[in-house]
Amino acid sequence: MVSKKILTEDDLLIHYMQNYIERKDRFFPKVHTISTLPISPDIDLLLINKESELVVGREFKLLKYREGWKRVNYNPMYSGIGEALLYFQYGIDKCYLVLGLAEMPSNWIDTTLEKIDQAIENFNILTKLFTNWSKQLHECRTKKNEKPIVRWFLERHGLGDSEEWRWGFGCFGIMVWNERDGLKVKKNADQHFPVSRNPDLKHKKECLLREEFKYKKSFLDKVVGNPKQREEYTKEVRLKPKYTLE
Repeated sequence: MVSKKILTEDDLLIHYMQNYIERKDRFFPKVHTISTLPISPDIDLLLINKESELVVGREFKLLKYREGWKRVNYNPMYSGIGEALLYFQYGIDKCYLVLGLAEMPSNWIDTTLEKIDQAIENFNILTKLFTNWSKQLHECRTKKNEKPIVRWFLERHGLGDSEEWRWGFGCFGIMVWNERDGLKVKKNADQHFPVSRNPDLKHKKECLLREEFKYKKSFLDKVVGNPKQREEYTKEVRLKPKYTLE
């Protein structure tokens, strides 16, 4: 059971930070500046594993059941997918959209989960379309009658002559939380974004690994309740998460 009702995206973020941070990760909420560069959208939650040099972003959105309308507003899910994918411009390796189902009747939880599964299925279809398109571009790249626009596109996106292309779709995952089922991974991010193939992204990731960024330290006060306990809190959470993902 959740001690406090989750009514906003910040409530969901706080609940995640209190219960699901893995012990190997350093975490920073509401990252809004990398080095000296303000970013938009900000990163709701940044997770950094110094040992593996893995940098992961979490975008949090809430899906609410409208009693008067007898339906769920799914717009936050679609906007969340777009915002999470934009995280890749910041030099991160993976990103997840964390969807929360707020104060929803049990039958509507099942209906909403089906809708999310349908969206993921459509997303996977789109991934396959881009995959096939990328392969066709590489085939054009190897032909003698290659057009300049094909060369420009491949070089512009760091694809070059290599067949080891990555699109970011496999680097994007979706988690869903509700009070009945807890937090579940619906789509796993099983690939790493090719950060090293782009100088700008590589530089931003190095800044993140060095913790050269700004985030809302005051947001942790909402979790801890005392600014002086912030450092002790972050150490405690990293060592002992309350729940693990199945």
